[in-house]
Amino acid sequence: MSKDGTKPPEDTTGHESGQPDSNEEKKFTQADVDRIVSQRTARDKDKVKAYDDLMAQAKTDAEKQADKIRTLEAEVEASRAADARRAAAVAAKLPPELADLVTGTTDEEIVESVKKVQAAFESTGGKPPYIDRSQGKGPSQGPPAETIGEVRDRFLKKYSPTTT
Repeated sequence: MSKDGTKPPEDTTGHESGQPDSNEEKKFTQADVDRIVSQRTARDKDKVKAYDDLMAQAKTDAEKQADKIRTLEAEVEASRAADARRAAAVAAKLPPELADLVTGTTDEEIVESVKKVQAAFESTGGKPPYIDRSQGKGPSQGPPAETIGEVRDRFLKKYSPTTT
């Protein structure tokens, strides 16, 4: 008995000090082992899932970047082709109103298109071809008295700010 009159707790370890023996192995039941293994397996599955999610996100980001690169490359190519068409039209001395009629993406296609537009322009006597804008409202009364360039010049003269 202790000083206060109570009985000390019983030693269930087989040692008098109440401390477990450090040389003694801890024994696990099969249920304990199953529980530990299932916890570790669940943690590993979580890690694998997190890794797979990161890889999927990385692939998604890479695909987005690749799409953006393809889009930008297409825009650059379209811009280069447009510049080449404009340069070919200027070199052939086509009026600016007809430069937009030049088509093609390769040099050969552009040169062929310039030749066709130039031939059509020369067949009209050096004036842009007349475009019937009646849109099914019956036959027009012939070409307008002014060319597109003359109308543009008149418009710019009338509406451009004057610097006096």
